Amino acid sequence: MDWIRLTRMNPNLSGVGGKILDITPDELGKHNKREDAWICLKGRVYNVTPYMEFHPGGEDELMRGIGKDATDLFNQVHKWVNFESMLEKCLVGKLVAPTISLRKSSFAVPKIQFFKKLHRSDTTASEDVPDLGVDFPGKPFMGYEWSQDDSTITITIQCGNDYALEEDRVVADLVGQRLRIRIGVEKFLYFIHAELQDTVYNDYYVHVNCKLKSVEVRLVKEKSGISWSSLGTFLPGHNQTVPSKAADVFSRPCVLIDKCSVTHDVYIFTFALPQGSFMWLPIGHHVSLECNVKGMKISRSYTPVIPRLDRDQATSDGKCIHLMIKVYSDGVLTPVLNDLSIGETVEMKDAEGDFDASVLSRIRNLVLLAAGTGFTPMVRLLHWALFVSKDVNVKLMAFNKTVKDIIWKDQLDALEDSNDRLSIVNVLSGADDSWEGPRGRICIDLLQGFIPDDDPGDSLLVCVCGPLPFTKTALKCLEDLEYSQNNVHAFLG
Repeated sequence: MDWIRLTRMNPNLSGVGGKILDITPDELGKHNKREDAWICLKGRVYNVTPYMEFHPGGEDELMRGIGKDATDLFNQVHKWVNFESMLEKCLVGKLVAPTISLRKSSFAVPKIQFFKKLHRSDTTASEDVPDLGVDFPGKPFMGYEWSQDDSTITITIQCGNDYALEEDRVVADLVGQRLRIRIGVEKFLYFIHAELQDTVYNDYYVHVNCKLKSVEVRLVKEKSGISWSSLGTFLPGHNQTVPSKAADVFSRPCVLIDKCSVTHDVYIFTFALPQGSFMWLPIGHHVSLECNVKGMKISRSYTPVIPRLDRDQATSDGKCIHLMIKVYSDGVLTPVLNDLSIGETVEMKDAEGDFDASVLSRIRNLVLLAAGTGFTPMVRLLHWALFVSKDVNVKLMAFNKTVKDIIWKDQLDALEDSNDRLSIVNVLSGADDSWEGPRGRICIDLLQGFIPDDDPGDSLLVCVCGPLPFTKTALKCLEDLEYSQNNVHAFLG
């Protein structure tokens, strides 16, 4: 019997009767044997005892992560695997911090010195609330204040310490009276999560001020003139800063509003977020789309792009997401996406990723190695290099099978002709006799002479993305050519 058949025959394999429990690290550590094996992945705890005999790498390999948070180990070995769907019926609960003695977050908390007060004469209530989450090494100091006047509620979130606040790492979702704000700072995420005291309109305002390291969210009361006695009821995770890998992932229904062809099997799908949602996405990070396929929830990760490589695509209103997706006729999810009609919805999860855009500030040469739709994370890097940066040279080597598979060929050719900082090489593995360019697959011979070898120190960045065999080969070639790991980033799904 295979694993899929076993999960279909059993409504629940968690061993806890289908309840979703809060699991502390101590409790997780007790379940560390083959016959009683729990594992934590991205903040979720699974009972993988029944999965032991089905694990492709064998029981010993799976046991390496038993009884602990194995997220890092999982990402190293097979980050691309959709474990949420595969282990859905083994879910025990979520990993929570051990109980500690802290004051409950309330509006009686003393003021915080670093906050800049609103000082508005029409403000009838204002409180400062510090982050009372569990302390982690290197955790940024975050907190918020809220205030009100007759018609609005304003929440101002402040980042302390020396951390930078990035405008493209803010997500806000308002569903009814439930407000969730997620702000990424370095390798951490800070959350506001509350059931608001009263109703507000879905149309609200979000402003990120990187210079002041603050985010302002201004909500409009449906009942003007009514004073709120509190922001509302705090929900799990409210006013806490946690490592990105341990954060709960939220999804929202997004509507397909446009679909346009890029090649014979690649399309740009444009999704609109719900009226109460905003999402700004960092360069190189990805979102997951989730659909119900034959009774199973299937999700796949895709890197957002901009619809065209031109100067006018610099800003986003946080309301639409463009995804470049290759449709596989024998795929699990992409045929379902391809059959979507305009106006139909899919679930879109929060953005994830480990690319640190701050590295771009130090580089002078950017080299992009992409195979097929591994081109997608390169799109915004190309845009940044050509239209935001003033002096970065960028080289793109794109690997495809035939000419018709090359993404945005005409657009890229025109950009190369008009920009002396851009150099493009297309490599084809199945071209016909008319192709005059290089042929084959990625190898040292192709990379030698293409990647600058006189680049000093950290001013070079090489980015790699494509199918796993391509990425592994590319990384091995770069290692053999003695490029430092500090100068290389591989995008993994």
